Amino acid sequence: MRRMNIGLLGIGTVGGGVFELLKSNIKEIQRKTSADIKITAVADKNVARAKEIVGDSIEVTDDAFKLVTDKEIDIIVELIGGITIAKDLVVKAIENKKHVVTANKALLANFGNDLFELAKKNNVTLAFEASVAGGIPILKSIREGLAGNKIEWVAGIINGTTNFILTEMREKGITFAKALSEAQSLGYAEADPTFDIEGIDAAHKLTILAGLSFGIPMSFKDVYV
Repeated sequence: MRRMNIGLLGIGTVGGGVFELLKSNIKEIQRKTSADIKITAVADKNVARAKEIVGDSIEVTDDAFKLVTDKEIDIIVELIGGITIAKDLVVKAIENKKHVVTANKALLANFGNDLFELAKKNNVTLAFEASVAGGIPILKSIREGLAGNKIEWVAGIINGTTNFILTEMREKGITFAKALSEAQSLGYAEADPTFDIEGIDAAHKLTILAGLSFGIPMSFKDVYV
């Protein structure tokens, strides 16, 4: 069984969930992948909090660039978000021949074309299934399951916050403002919900879906919001 070492970049809410999932399901993951997969290092700006989550057996640092250049790490999981430092880290990881897993839809919508080309050049994988529709394997279905089909159009509600808001408005007859307030109180919407309610999050996802569905470059700036 080959050994695959993982470096996590960011261990907040999502990163902590990824860590717990890998830890609790490790035997099943090993069975399905025939690989001895282990998280060996974590980078987070809050080192004390990260150590509380992962314990003493895993290296913790506040220097994310240390992980993406570490020769002992095979896979980088980017959980930082945004399109500035995250982009620099992903580029550096790929240039250092590391596979990258990311759910960063903003990064892919804006720079996906260049990143995929760089990954191809360095013979590594840039995996991004969770960037659209969370745990639903929609991207894999489009790329593989529907490879022999011509997709003519794509439609759907692809933002969880607006899905909740629209459902509440329809079923309860409440106003948008009331539904948004409920979403925020339940943790479905951020304190600043701009990306969700102004369509930016959905546009990022649509950029990725359109690129895969129609074989066109991913270009967020060309999506009407």
